[in-house]
Amino acid sequence: MRLKLKLIALMLLSLAVEAQAAQVVNINNIADDFINNPIKASQVWNGQEIYAGGEVTEIRQESLTGEFVIRIKGGRANYFDCYLDKSSLSAAANLSKGGNINIKGVVSGFSQSRDSIIVSSNIVRINNSAIIDSMPSPEDIKQASETPKSKNYNDRFNALFASYSDKDTESINKNFNLNNKASSSPSKTLSPEESFKLYQEAAEQGSFIAQNNLGVYYRDGIIVEKNLDEAFKYFKLSAEKNYAPAQYNLGLLYYNNKNLSEAAKYFNLAANNGDARALVYLGFMAYSMKNYPTAAFLYRQAAEANNPEGMNNLASLYRSGQGVPKNLSEAFALYSKAAELGLSAAMFNLGEAYNNGFGTVKDKAKALDWYKKAAAQGYKPAEDAIKKLTQPQAPANNNQVKKQQKTRPFRATRIVRKGVVSGDIVNIRSEPNMSSNNVIRKLKLKTSVKVLKQQGSWYLIRTQKGIEGWMSADYINLI
Repeated sequence: MRLKLKLIALMLLSLAVEAQAAQVVNINNIADDFINNPIKASQVWNGQEIYAGGEVTEIRQESLTGEFVIRIKGGRANYFDCYLDKSSLSAAANLSKGGNINIKGVVSGFSQSRDSIIVSSNIVRINNSAIIDSMPSPEDIKQASETPKSKNYNDRFNALFASYSDKDTESINKNFNLNNKASSSPSKTLSPEESFKLYQEAAEQGSFIAQNNLGVYYRDGIIVEKNLDEAFKYFKLSAEKNYAPAQYNLGLLYYNNKNLSEAAKYFNLAANNGDARALVYLGFMAYSMKNYPTAAFLYRQAAEANNPEGMNNLASLYRSGQGVPKNLSEAFALYSKAAELGLSAAMFNLGEAYNNGFGTVKDKAKALDWYKKAAAQGYKPAEDAIKKLTQPQAPANNNQVKKQQKTRPFRATRIVRKGVVSGDIVNIRSEPNMSSNNVIRKLKLKTSVKVLKQQGSWYLIRTQKGIEGWMSADYINLI
């Protein structure tokens, strides 16, 4: 974060300098940069106007946005999606798969999509792409770079802010004491008011990233009085320029105002442009309508984009068996990944897994450790779980002891259903409880059984070899 803020200081102070001329680059090198260090590459390449060329592998129109896309082939399973401007649509009609193309456009991001279990495609997005006849010569590039240009904020802001999340932007008002290393007076810093003014000037010049960031200022009341109408205006301006974070933020405003159709529209646009947060909200909307398979699909897409909320929500579906086969081991693995990425809700759920022994072996110490990590981020359910786990139990009075010792009649509901074991290795027990002394056999994942009775959260089962015993309902999928 400190590195980002230093970069912000340097870039803000150089806004009045002319914009860089477009570069002729080897597009494979751009992809390699993104693969090797995506954060650094975003800071260097996002918003940069480039000339590039390559072999056409696909010509398509996006189903959600209607945009026309030319995909250029790169090395190491890389592709470059060039989103054409209107002036190039007629030229695109003459293209065919396997032909070559030269384009001029603006780098706006990087994403990954899994083509199979083994191969992942790495995709660099190039916005506002114009098809050109040939690459400019080095002399043309040199001359263009030496030509004085008017004040142009858009390239500067695109280069700097395209890779920053809204969370970074929202916290910027807490981190304004920036070192001015580009100034002749190193002690000078940018005040919040000065930074806000720069955003305004950049937005007026057409910077869609500055417009989105101004929307965040007004939405959250940073520096200025909270004003959702102004936030909407700036998010809309930026979203119309196909900027995914602004489309997400606009969708969020509609969602909070209960306008679900418009929310879905902008979440779709943002998701189509690579914003995994929008996939999570679309998944939640599908879940709310009890469309669990669609919710699972959307959460999985977000999880594969390394979004911790997507991982956490998909894990919960595996835990409950909604939209996907019940699989506590998979739920535990996803909770673990989301927790490692710092999500306080995955941290809590991982604590729950250790505390209750679903998908893993019970471990109260690990449960407490994850509860504490979640609580440190202000997650209230984790605070309650810590109290419950650490407070000593009050001694039972004589009546309670007698009540506990009293033998209760065995009550079970008779059912006859087929089932499949959903845990890796699950114990069959002689009684419906978790005693360490009542294990009579172990069954492997996907073993078929017949379920005879149910008592609470336990099933009386019979194996194909005739062995009968009790098994936790958490580890059996009825079919």
